[in-house]
Amino acid sequence: ADVRVGSCKYLLNQQTLITSPHIYTDIGRYKYNIPILVIMQVERGANLIVYDNLWNTMKAKGISQYALTKKYGISPGQITRLKRNESVSTHTIEMFCQILDCRVEDIMEYIKDS
Repeated sequence: ADVRVGSCKYLLNQQTLITSPHIYTDIGRYKYNIPILVIMQVERGANLIVYDNLWNTMKAKGISQYALTKKYGISPGQITRLKRNESVSTHTIEMFCQILDCRVEDIMEYIKDS
């Protein structure tokens, strides 16, 4: 029997990371894909930058994620990083400010963990 192990990681919110390992095997002519769900806390520092304001600003300006990638050349990877509140370069923030004709605080917010 051939047995392989793979995994995928999903960030639910700022504090919960889901790791979903899978065991793939074939026994005879049957194939099995057995997902195993593991939930663990993501260690975060005391400070956090979130990009919730970006989505509100985009909606107010009428610019979709599709337009960002097709018309303005923003990579889907950068959009994903922003959705996950991961770090992005100041160049990326500057590009969004230019595209949306807005200020930095219209895109991101610093939240201090209490």
